[in-house]
Amino acid sequence: MNEEMNSLLKITELAYKVSTAKKADVFVNYAPHVNNVDVVIHKEGYSEDNESQMYFVYLDNRYRCIGKTLHTETVIKMLEDMLNE
Repeated sequence: MNEEMNSLLKITELAYKVSTAKKADVFVNYAPHVNNVDVVIHKEGYSEDNESQMYFVYLDNRYRCIGKTLHTETVIKMLEDMLNE
């Protein structure tokens, strides 16, 4: 498996773990044509009334500092921290 696939699998695994073990809900959407993952975090659980945070992750880290674009390592660390809270 290449590094990009490992990152996608790790982000998806952590999103599942956070969403099933914590109050938060984490959505992950993959766009293969640009190698992008959108990660949407609802810290208080999903509801139309609750705020969410959306992050854009390019698995090959080719885009930097565009809106809320984060490196894969940053998102993985953020989700691991949420799981360990």
